[in-house]
Amino acid sequence: PYSPAGYWLSYQRCCRNNTIGNLINPGAVGATYTIFLSGFAMQQCNNSPTFNNYPPVAICKDFPLSFDHAATDLDGDSLVYSLCHPYTGASSANPAPNPPGAPPYATIPFSGGYSSGYPMPGAPGLSIDPQTGLLTGIPTAVGQYVVGVCVQEYSSSGTLLSTTLRDFQFNVYECENSVNAAIQSDFID
Repeated sequence: PYSPAGYWLSYQRCCRNNTIGNLINPGAVGATYTIFLSGFAMQQCNNSPTFNNYPPVAICKDFPLSFDHAATDLDGDSLVYSLCHPYTGASSANPAPNPPGAPPYATIPFSGGYSSGYPMPGAPGLSIDPQTGLLTGIPTAVGQYVVGVCVQEYSSSGTLLSTTLRDFQFNVYECENSVNAAIQSDFID
């Protein structure tokens, strides 16, 4: 039913991989996947944006990353992209809370030198085009890194309708750039 205060829809799980390099004590850090449905968005019968592609599971160290993180909005609302801070969630003592904990949600604890704007080593670091959602950068260290990408949805009047957070893990590997160009002769003596 309609509520002027809106609703939080949330799903929480524990825990993340112990091998993640950009979090403090990653094996004890859960995740909260959530969206806030505002009263205004409910009145507009708003559809939330949907990301078009899944991020790659593996990316290569020292190779350019160019990933289309764009979303589609059925209502044609304006979308703005940014790197953002994922939420922590459930614990090992309660790995699948039902119902999930209530907001406000705490953000994940990045380890020293990392942040939502600099989630992994890179030269250049990760960046996202606010208009197109194109995520670019060149990872410079092997490892596993949690990254958050947000898309904010605005109505034609400029009212914020929703913010959708995508929380995912990039696995950076050492890759080889091997090209084998062998030319065979068609001539027979």
